[in-house]
Amino acid sequence: MAKRDKPAMYGHYAIVERYQVPGESVEFVLAHGSEEVQPWAVGGGVRQGDYFHSEKAARVEFARRVAESLDLIVAPDGAVAVLPQERKELTDLARSYQEAAAAFEGSEHDCDENDMAVDMRTAADAVTIRLQELGIIAGVYETWEMNTAPRAR
Repeated sequence: MAKRDKPAMYGHYAIVERYQVPGESVEFVLAHGSEEVQPWAVGGGVRQGDYFHSEKAARVEFARRVAESLDLIVAPDGAVAVLPQERKELTDLARSYQEAAAAFEGSEHDCDENDMAVDMRTAADAVTIRLQELGIIAGVYETWEMNTAPRAR
């Protein structure tokens, strides 16, 4: 019977995966120790090891360390990617709000100030609602408010 090789270890944890940063002496490891209180560990690089109860959380940290070592941008938890067309829509809405505010401030108020205030509020609401619909912000409006709110022109 062939002798099994003993797995490489990270402390009391058996290394499951490792990543060597190209051209550097830095290595990251994902390791598992079934007898440990926190059975998953991630180590390597300049940071101390991190320990986890779930494999998923450990894999996320492992991936984050690898990505950062390659100078990739790692977004914070809950971040949302905004598509270019959506970014343009938001920018256009914000610009229309800016222009309305500037026009109001620069006017001699020969228009009805209440109408201008309503237009500015409508534009501000439209931007905020769109940000919430995209998941960039949360909890400002209830769903029914978002469905019935007027849209900016």
